[in-house]
Amino acid sequence: MTTTEDQFAEIDGFELRYRLYGSEDAPLAVIGHGIFSSLDQYADRPAGLDLLAGRYRILLYDARGHGESEGPEQPEGYSWQALGEEMLALAALAGEDRPVLGGASMSASAALWCAIERPEAVRALVLIAPPPLGPREDRDESETQALQMLATLAGAVDSFGLSGTADMAANMPAFAAAAGPRGTEILRSQNPRTIVPIIRGLHEHTPRDPAEYAAIGVPVVVFAHPDDALHPVRSANLLAEHIPNCRLHLGPERDFWQNNPAELAEKIIAFLDDVL
Repeated sequence: MTTTEDQFAEIDGFELRYRLYGSEDAPLAVIGHGIFSSLDQYADRPAGLDLLAGRYRILLYDARGHGESEGPEQPEGYSWQALGEEMLALAALAGEDRPVLGGASMSASAALWCAIERPEAVRALVLIAPPPLGPREDRDESETQALQMLATLAGAVDSFGLSGTADMAANMPAFAAAAGPRGTEILRSQNPRTIVPIIRGLHEHTPRDPAEYAAIGVPVVVFAHPDDALHPVRSANLLAEHIPNCRLHLGPERDFWQNNPAELAEKIIAFLDDVL
């Protein structure tokens, strides 16, 4: 596997960190991470990354405002459009005008935006643990509470700062349930200038009508797991129901795909080998 060192590129006026893996003549897949994460979400799991990079060229990156990337300090800078166009700009930087797009949570929604709004620029989608999708009235109570918890975090950071909010979050059952055992550690590691606009930008977006997903004409694979209100199985089922060429893999327990990166990579490779 060929791996580049971290590189930085200016996209939409912000310096973004990215890293390329694999052979230069292999098909390109741009894979993004979830909210509050970075490219290390995948780089720290080499068992899966090595398998993927043995067959495809993989571009990992820190999305705007995350990790070592710069980002705007206004919520409107974190729309699905802004995040989706960022993915496509990075693909163009790597010399690909029709990449595979995908990633986890936040990046899954950004990739969906690309497939709907820029279908000519997308070859296939790989979506991992998509966030709440569809009309707000379709969300169950646990989803609503988890999203409200994020909004509460943004208000707390405004009032008490990042460190003070992390101290309080450690005693919030809703935060622990949504963020997992490393939640406060991850929260403390965020950029204090961008965490609030990130939360508000993603929280305040207008949900898409599920019928719009029926227009996606590229092959799609979705990976989901139970018992995670911020990444509900309901969203995965909604996509599988509406996207014509969609495959769905449900893990048996929460964080299954994150904890089994080699199995995830094998299923992604099998899907891409079949559809590309």
